[in-house]
Amino acid sequence: MRVLCLLTLCSALFAADAVRLDFGSLSSLVQPGWTAWTEGGDGFGPVSHAVPPNDLLPAGCTIELGPAKALGCRWAKPDRDARTALVSDSFFARAETPPVITLSGLPKGEFRVVLWFNDARGYEWPQVTVLADDALGKERVAAQDVPQGSSGDSSKAGRADFLIQADGTNPVRLATGIPIEPGSKKYVFLCGLEILAAATYRQASLPVPENGAADLACQPVRFSWDPVPNATGQTLLLGTTADSLEPVATDPTRNAWLLAEPAFGTHYYWRVDATVDGKVVPGNRWEFTIETGQPTHPLPVPGAENVSSRPSLHWRLPQGAQTVDLWLGPAPDQLAKLGDRLTATRWEPKDLARNTPYFWRVDSWHGETLVPGPVWQFRTAAGGARLPMPVDGEREVSADTVLRWTPGGSDAVTTLWIGDTPETLQRYTGKVESLPLRLGQTVFWRVDEQYGEETLTGTVWQFTVGNRLVIDDFENYTATLRVTDTWRDGRAEPANTARVWARTG
Repeated sequence: MRVLCLLTLCSALFAADAVRLDFGSLSSLVQPGWTAWTEGGDGFGPVSHAVPPNDLLPAGCTIELGPAKALGCRWAKPDRDARTALVSDSFFARAETPPVITLSGLPKGEFRVVLWFNDARGYEWPQVTVLADDALGKERVAAQDVPQGSSGDSSKAGRADFLIQADGTNPVRLATGIPIEPGSKKYVFLCGLEILAAATYRQASLPVPENGAADLACQPVRFSWDPVPNATGQTLLLGTTADSLEPVATDPTRNAWLLAEPAFGTHYYWRVDATVDGKVVPGNRWEFTIETGQPTHPLPVPGAENVSSRPSLHWRLPQGAQTVDLWLGPAPDQLAKLGDRLTATRWEPKDLARNTPYFWRVDSWHGETLVPGPVWQFRTAAGGARLPMPVDGEREVSADTVLRWTPGGSDAVTTLWIGDTPETLQRYTGKVESLPLRLGQTVFWRVDEQYGEETLTGTVWQFTVGNRLVIDDFENYTATLRVTDTWRDGRAEPANTARVWARTG
């Protein structure tokens, strides 16, 4: 028996309330929420898969596919369909030795089983009968006259959908079969297996769009689902709130329906109600959302403070939008249009008021449909330098200190003034890293800022330089790295009359 390669794709978006196995080759794609059961070549089997514990099967189970050395695998290019990954690959076996599935370890109770049949290469094969050995009997007919699909379109895949009864001890055996024609090769193509709660047998399943799908493109949305077996009618209900669904289609053809004009930014809810034995059985409620169609990634970021009074507004166009309208104002309800049908993704308004909140919005045009964007906010800087270093009034400042401050706006043009008194400040044009400071000097200084034609005179700050000159950090010296190794005196060089004295403590 060849080694089975099992690839499991797990996602927190899908609850573990069902077992879904997607059969195929090593190159097979796998639709979300399913597990890939893959094999390559022909002449393999039996193969088995251990299902881990989940909500449906607390102890898990084991699934074996046979018969021995009689299985093969075929791959075909799928059509463009939401679920073609499931039906594009298949395991197959000849009519003389058709596939047999054994389910071991099922807990006592009733379960729904769905077998998928399809040869996506386009070949047509006889209809399938499924016999079940379970707690209800031996070789009982669970499904018959099940067509085998011959397309990469999942809506055309044949499905045997039936209930089984497990006794909690013995395995459940499912045998497929097709007529044997002497001298003719006929095959059963099995591409998928599902084990679900029995309750789902009376409710539609496998919704497309998938339940919880987010940000779907704002274009016609195709609905499809797995119908309720033996239902005599079904109704599709749709709404934009969970508790206000309205019928939009009764007995939809081919279990599908098209929402021709979805709305941007809309949250849709839907379900399919089935009529079984004269009674309406409500289906599970599913939901999805449509993309907002609004611009994103605004700069300045919403809530930004100390923004330049000459800001550069940036945004990212949503997919499908060609132009935008730009609005700006002092309040959300006082926006004025700055630009109409802009193709750019930036704008630079001039000379905004300082220390003022501003609100702005970018509306996007999708063809002739205008989608209003969210309102974003920022506040312009008040202006005026602040947070001086050294801090105002600081004493014992090093003579080689460097003046630093925080500008009042990113677009400020600054001028530095320094003096011995507040009244004798002079404009300083040198480098702040090389100030002409004296020991013991009290320094007064201020920073003026210019915004266009407006000049803001800064606050006068002061600091006092210490009366000692720090020439080295002697704390770094040790017994190994001695002071005299760096500061050489007359003891090392007789011509040097200097003496280095050190004291600890």
